[in-house]
Amino acid sequence: MILGAVGLFAAGIILGPLAIYYARKAEKLNAPATAGKVLGWITTILNVTGLALFLYFSWVVLDFILYSEPNDVWGGGLAT
Repeated sequence: MILGAVGLFAAGIILGPLAIYYARKAEKLNAPATAGKVLGWITTILNVTGLALFLYFSWVVLDFILYSEPNDVWGGGLAT
């Protein structure tokens, strides 16, 4: 459960799957680990979604910067 909770705030892409792994391992030993498994999945899903959104918006911004004309972006500028 600790790995899933900490993963919500830092290094979730690594700690989420680790939380799921250790929760499954604990359940095989008949220890309750539902909270750890749920937090692990939530952490993993949120971090993968966040990473995908970050990459998408980075691509959009770079595309905007690299392939737009200065006059289109800033509304005219100097007379040409």
